[in-house]
Amino acid sequence: MKVILKIKIRYARILLRDIFNISIDLFYMIYSKLSLIKEWEDKKPLLLLVADNVSNRVEKISFALGSNNMCVGLLYKNAKNLNKTNYSFSVKFRSAISLKRIINELQPSTIHVFSSWDFNTAYYLIKRKVKYGKVVFDDYDVWSGIVNENYLKYHYLPNQLIKEQYCLKNADGLCCRSLEFQVPKRMQVYQAQKRIFFPEYMINRESNGELTKQERKKHTLVYAGNLNINIIKIAEMISDIGWRLDVYPAHHSIKAFPNLPDNITIFETVDSDQLYEVLKHYRYGLIIPPDLAEGDSCIYSRNKRELAMTGKLFDYVDAGLKVVARDYSLILCLLKRMNSLVELKGNDPLLSIRQTLTDISDSVSEEVTQSNFKNKYSLKENGKRLIHFYSKL
Repeated sequence: MKVILKIKIRYARILLRDIFNISIDLFYMIYSKLSLIKEWEDKKPLLLLVADNVSNRVEKISFALGSNNMCVGLLYKNAKNLNKTNYSFSVKFRSAISLKRIINELQPSTIHVFSSWDFNTAYYLIKRKVKYGKVVFDDYDVWSGIVNENYLKYHYLPNQLIKEQYCLKNADGLCCRSLEFQVPKRMQVYQAQKRIFFPEYMINRESNGELTKQERKKHTLVYAGNLNINIIKIAEMISDIGWRLDVYPAHHSIKAFPNLPDNITIFETVDSDQLYEVLKHYRYGLIIPPDLAEGDSCIYSRNKRELAMTGKLFDYVDAGLKVVARDYSLILCLLKRMNSLVELKGNDPLLSIRQTLTDISDSVSEEVTQSNFKNKYSLKENGKRLIHFYSKL
């Protein structure tokens, strides 16, 4: 009886929570209808971005589209610091019910949905695409044979894997952050619908004052992104050769890493639209080698090493940095094209970082200058490709 009572109480709580969320969602829907929708009524067709969490990728794509005079709306669940200037309007949703009501009201021409290790929202929209219009699926990390060798061990993964594969197969189009989509294609997970390769290109921001090579920090390596304990090992490895490591974490705070070496500083997380102003003070940016990025529960597959992409590549180059990296084939290829690569050599990734920084000369440390590739890899220029892609769905 006690077990049954506990189950009833649990489901009652879930029901009350859902009723509460639905009530809030209805308020947001009414508010958006009265005050936000008026802003774009005469600007149709509307492109709608949908994201559970507003990442740097979402912000960059909205910038690319807005720079080309697209009417862009955003529906989201969570956003730490939303740059609302990139959107015609933005509305927060809390449940599938409110998502359905808002989309029915907006009637967008195309929906671009973003997923990162949770495919529930994308699955919901793609299953209903006949009612909602064309849906583009943007998969941040492709689980189907790509992320790591142990992904099948995650207890929640089988259900999500099925949803991801459904989205890959049934979306009207795929927006590919990297070449990882080639793996499920080979495995015949999805059909040959339209796809576009669209990494997080450069914004080409206007700086509040450019810095010369001499004004940039010498013998300091900068890293922006996710952290693990190996970031401490890197700092320890370069300490006695006179190098420092400055870290701008994507999520973690300094409290997660006590007893830091003297030559490392972990700053507070910087908003994506402010990252350029931080990075321009350095000469070298680090992409952590895959051997050091891995953890006990995440061993990168060969596909990940060969085909994966990172947005910080373009953030570093945009700010005029040389990029210290190894082992990621696609990343190395792009950096070589942009004349921005300092490639790590040797078998041991830690020793290779130490040796490379020891050997760096002033001639290598010249910052990247403005050239044709900054236009070729700019968000505004490539935004035209993305708009053309939408039009052909």
